[in-house]
Amino acid sequence: MANKIKTYSQDVLNSVKEIGEQLSQRQKELKTSLKVLSASSGLSVNSIKAIFEGMTANIASYDSLARALGTSLVQVAGTLHNSSECTPMSSTAMKANKVEVATATAEFQVEPSVTSNQTNKQ
Repeated sequence: MANKIKTYSQDVLNSVKEIGEQLSQRQKELKTSLKVLSASSGLSVNSIKAIFEGMTANIASYDSLARALGTSLVQVAGTLHNSSECTPMSSTAMKANKVEVATATAEFQVEPSVTSNQTNKQ
């Protein structure tokens, strides 16, 4: 198993926190328990709490939770306060904010595939 170290820009972390806050607010409005959300989203109660607290998670987890709350991740993300302020990153900024991945085992080999047309042409 590979160890991965991820770093995100402050803008990304702020967006993640805001999405978590919006999902948490929706949960409070609906007065839905964490156990019910867990059952309907397929996420653990601890994962839901982490998202509500602004921790990073995978996109499928955010979307599963949003759908369990009767909305979608697209709708939630569309209401972000800073969404209108987004601008493309320069290549220098991308390099500075790239995800750093350190792998304990990092050797992969890709072998060319053979199609049926190539095997018949001999």
